[in-house]
Amino acid sequence: MTRDPALLAGATARQWQRRGRWATVAAAVPFVGMVLTAGILHSPIPVVIGFIALAIVVLVAGRLCAGIAVRKMQLEAASGYNTMLDLNGYDLRDGVTGELLRSHRQPPPAQGAWASAFGPSRAQLDAYRAARSR
Repeated sequence: MTRDPALLAGATARQWQRRGRWATVAAAVPFVGMVLTAGILHSPIPVVIGFIALAIVVLVAGRLCAGIAVRKMQLEAASGYNTMLDLNGYDLRDGVTGELLRSHRQPPPAQGAWASAFGPSRAQLDAYRAARSR
């Protein structure tokens, strides 16, 4: 898999957003462990505090990744493209390869507010690729 040289160096905004999402979801794991050990095993308070501290650290890491994603999205927008949202006036590029999915000259497809908040769907990305290969 080759990376398009038009992308900025480093991870894209889409990659940072995914990392932040996974870290936020992973923060629930220590809470589940805490409930299990405190309720079933009657573990001591330091173990419960350790689980809470771990959950907070992972949650903060997720929020930091989300902040980096926003900053990276601003840098991408200044470069004329976007990897997270399908916005009018910006090239839409794949978040991993940098492949041009939709030119800034083409209007984005009509979609609901929730769809635009989470970026293009897999079906939309496949449709962009199919249209480009014609």
